[in-house]
Amino acid sequence: MKILVINVHSSQNAGDAALLTMALRLLRAAFPGSVITVAMNRPEAGLSSQESDRVGVLPSFMAHLGYGGAPISIGQRLWAGVRILAVSLASALTYRWRQRLPGWVRGELGDLLAAYTLADLVVSCPGNIFATRSRFGLPFLLSALTVAYASLLRKPLYVLPQSIGPLAVGWQRALVRWVYSHARIVQAREPVSFRLALRIGIPEARLRLVPDLALALPAAPPAEVTTACARLGITGARPMLGVTAINRLLSRHGDAVWDRYETAMAHALRTFLQRYGGCVVFYPQVCGPTEREDDRIAAHRIVEGMGDSGAAILVDEPLSPELLKGLYGEMDLFLATRLHSGIFAASMGVPTLLVEYLSKTRGLAEMMGLEERRLELAEISDDLLWNTLESLWLDRAAVREHLSRVLPPLEQQAMLAGQIIAEDFHGC
Repeated sequence: MKILVINVHSSQNAGDAALLTMALRLLRAAFPGSVITVAMNRPEAGLSSQESDRVGVLPSFMAHLGYGGAPISIGQRLWAGVRILAVSLASALTYRWRQRLPGWVRGELGDLLAAYTLADLVVSCPGNIFATRSRFGLPFLLSALTVAYASLLRKPLYVLPQSIGPLAVGWQRALVRWVYSHARIVQAREPVSFRLALRIGIPEARLRLVPDLALALPAAPPAEVTTACARLGITGARPMLGVTAINRLLSRHGDAVWDRYETAMAHALRTFLQRYGGCVVFYPQVCGPTEREDDRIAAHRIVEGMGDSGAAILVDEPLSPELLKGLYGEMDLFLATRLHSGIFAASMGVPTLLVEYLSKTRGLAEMMGLEERRLELAEISDDLLWNTLESLWLDRAAVREHLSRVLPPLEQQAMLAGQIIAEDFHGC
């Protein structure tokens, strides 16, 4: 059994790395002895050490157009896009006619196309590949090509738990509907995306609501977490407030929105320390691959904005998803802008305030019953963020009890994602 996993971004994003780890684990359990190949946007970042010798890695269509790599001009990118589209379509037509690729298709792009043709099934990795606020974007089209190419080759296509949206205009909704209507199973990871999928016309018979796979990611062993706390200097007084920030990633938000967000974060954290003591720990949930994606840059600005920040601990070292999850479990409270930092923390039973920068966060809050513990990044102010954070702190015991009831069933449901695919594949 040969499986091709597509739409994998970068292991420098701990959320993406966690999703890939769980995807591979569940696919191996569902298809014992399978040979798995992964198409990555940033293959040079590699996989985790435990996966590097077990999985083949190829550059994705996105990688061939230079996304996440060294900057190239728009003209170069468009020319490369035309070339990739022409070669890919010619290869697909040849394969459907003769069951093989043209002899002139070589190199890394040829390896990627060959992986599609050799696959017994193609699986779209968990994440949020179809999300945009702009009316046109080449990455959106590339994501569609990545998924649609499997259907063009008549390969069984499955989608592991993903978020869908936001989608800005009608042609984007039509394209997602067309692409995912050709999939055998589409798993939506939260109810906001599930409802959007139904609205845009994806057949309900193909849809499944399956929680985010990172909920089921095992945390690092306690001994490893204790050692890491000592090494990283996470030894401050209680209470410990864990934080993930986000750098100025979304161009739809102007500088005024980002300035207000960072100022409000600094104000809330400084006020928390003044009122309750303890320490604040900033974690590097995402360290790249580009500067805009590096959370540590925003964290440094927020620490500076806190003024006398002797009680702030800023972790600069990239850490594995398992270790991050274990460290988050040591916190008494968590302020999460990055989606998967919120998933890690909440699944460890830590009362968590979610800052929404895309609708996937709203869907997660609804699924976990944390709607009142969510704020939209664009609407944050000093008073709103502080009042919501303090309310969470004062209600922390009730929130912990709530999480202890809600999270275990969601984790169990997430573990079924691979089984859902296998049952459909073997039943066809």
